[in-house]
Amino acid sequence: MHVDLRRDFLLAYFPNPLHSVEILGVDLDATRVETGFITLMTLPAVAKSILAFAGTTITFKNLDDAVMLLDTTRPLIEVKLDHPQPELPANQPDSFEAIIQHDYAIVLRPRTLELYSLTRFRRGEDGLQSLSPVLVHQFQFRIDSCRMERHLSPHLLNSPGSNTATPPIHILIRYSSLFPWPVNLLHHYTLYPNPSYDPVPSGTSLDVVNASNSPYYITPVLLHTLSSPVRLFSITDMTLGRYGTALWLDSHTEDYFYQGERGQRLAGRKLSVPENLGNNFESTSPSLESQDQNTEAAASMVFEFNENDDWNRIAVDDKEGWIAIGSTDGEIIVNEYACA
Repeated sequence: MHVDLRRDFLLAYFPNPLHSVEILGVDLDATRVETGFITLMTLPAVAKSILAFAGTTITFKNLDDAVMLLDTTRPLIEVKLDHPQPELPANQPDSFEAIIQHDYAIVLRPRTLELYSLTRFRRGEDGLQSLSPVLVHQFQFRIDSCRMERHLSPHLLNSPGSNTATPPIHILIRYSSLFPWPVNLLHHYTLYPNPSYDPVPSGTSLDVVNASNSPYYITPVLLHTLSSPVRLFSITDMTLGRYGTALWLDSHTEDYFYQGERGQRLAGRKLSVPENLGNNFESTSPSLESQDQNTEAAASMVFEFNENDDWNRIAVDDKEGWIAIGSTDGEIIVNEYACA
């Protein structure tokens, strides 16, 4: 089930037992739970799982595990997103994150970060069956879990040299490895916007976005490495807010009451990017070696401790100040918070 919580309604995309995809709306005036959800549309797509949803665009896996793109305004047209990485070994993490805009999509997979042009897809080009990435970045380690979100801070968007159409993108990654140290660290990367990107280029090119006209430098820059210990077989999760709030679940036992073999911590950090980012990068991609901020950092916020190990999902709305915690028994805890 994939859920996107909007201000006045709820859209839920999920494959039913027959693998079809339904779009649900929510009636906030309903007096009973049974009548609260309304089926708005049933799509002909056959989906094993829903991966991402933005506006009218759905990214999903079909029964052959191919990643497909579909626009609900043209539900009969499905396009495959090709990728350069090989098939995943059995029982390996299969993480997926995507940021989808009108002209492009940025996709984060277990080993690669890819930029796709969506111009031909948006135009409904006849015979279009697949899209190949125009730029690819490969990570050194396989990714265990990750989150990716655009930074919509009004302060940053109004700063000199920034591009409101392409705000920086935060990426939070926990790597997978046979060695213990990558799993016990969270890595905060940032994708910086390309100031020379032209969203309306001249000429007759079919693709607005290409290797020479990219909205972002596709090489992510490491800004922080966060200590986040996780005991063997323990549950962990992470989330990113649209205003730069990072939250994660781990097995941290800094509080004396929870030292031992059980216990979880809900911690967080306010992520930031240099205010003069638009003036830092001219024509070359920023490199890791040029950064002096990629040092280990601690959580700046600790919201709650859990004596048990039954928290499994978290979500944040950092505009309204809400944090939701899901448990393995189905309980959902909603907290309200305020940042000083």
